[in-house]
Amino acid sequence: MREIIFSNDERLLIGIWREYYYSSIGLREPVREWMYEFVPRYYFIMEEFLRDSKVYGSTCISQVYANYEYYDFETHYSLMRKIWDNKDIVLICGDKIFPHIQYNILDNAKSVAYIYGPILHAYTEFDTLKATIEQISKDKLLLFALGPCGKVLAYTMLQQGYRVIDIGHAIQDYNAYKNRVVMDSAGIAQFFAPDL
Repeated sequence: MREIIFSNDERLLIGIWREYYYSSIGLREPVREWMYEFVPRYYFIMEEFLRDSKVYGSTCISQVYANYEYYDFETHYSLMRKIWDNKDIVLICGDKIFPHIQYNILDNAKSVAYIYGPILHAYTEFDTLKATIEQISKDKLLLFALGPCGKVLAYTMLQQGYRVIDIGHAIQDYNAYKNRVVMDSAGIAQFFAPDL
């Protein structure tokens, strides 16, 4: 079994899936079915690494439309957009995300610069991405939407003094919501498929 290390860095907020601990009320049926298989299988593995003294966030904040049938989406996105409202941000994301986006959740930022990595196998470009990010002013907020590689990059840049947030699927989620994409089994599968 591979070793997992969670940092004791108080600046670091780690997100875990909220349904490990809360009701599945409001979840879309395909997500609920998946949850009933996933949570029992991985709950005790996760528990081994969680600490009572640490506060954890919810990973679901980046994919509420994909996960929930009943939710106050408008309020959610309004609050999320306040994070980067009128700020200079840099988004590190997959190179195939934006051709599919009609409604950009980041359109209220003061400025947005983009650094693109490969949508698949982004670790192959880790050192190049890291070197590019290191050229950016620490006054800018770094947002990551680059899967597992983005998480490692975000942590690496946090250690170097940058302000970072991994926004996960928030770009696609907001776009799906605004386009009223049908989130049945096929729609959810398409949502989580790589943007090729």
